[in-house]
Amino acid sequence: MPLGKIIALGLILAVAGCRSGFDQRTGEMARAEPSQTAPESDRGLSDPANESRMARGVVEPEEPREDPRVALLRALTGASLVSDEEPPHFLGNLSNRFDSESIFNRFGTYGSRFSSDSIWNKYGSYGGKYSSYSPFNKYTSTPPLIVKDGSVIGRLTVNRYVRGALDPYAVVTLFGGDVRELLGE
Repeated sequence: MPLGKIIALGLILAVAGCRSGFDQRTGEMARAEPSQTAPESDRGLSDPANESRMARGVVEPEEPREDPRVALLRALTGASLVSDEEPPHFLGNLSNRFDSESIFNRFGTYGSRFSSDSIWNKYGSYGGKYSSYSPFNKYTSTPPLIVKDGSVIGRLTVNRYVRGALDPYAVVTLFGGDVRELLGE
């Protein structure tokens, strides 16, 4: 999937998170009903062509739309996380918590808050809030790269000014994880 689509999906996720009450501290997200978040034009209610067909008594069913969070999850699943340094350092996979190389497996090398290769280690080079390679440094310009099929599809960072930024707390929630568990709180 091209970087532009990943960025757009990430922005949709961020907006959905804001509208749904995403809490970065707890990693919880309340779900909003589609009717609360989608404007009328997105639900097909003010489409002139649809109104014309309705007037004639012919209404074609609309194509079901994929939830943006599902599309983003599909795009991110199987991607790898690597540091933005020379040479790049492998930081784990974006996959389920049972994968031994997943950043969500708190017993694995890349998901443990005690491992030097983990983004969850607050005192390590890749997880500290002051490290230039950490997704939790809100001022970094070199957060970890999200790579899939040999292409960079985004960056995992709390720095919203970085192009292609995906919030690590939102990504944990998207994959069904618990931020507090990963951080040991």
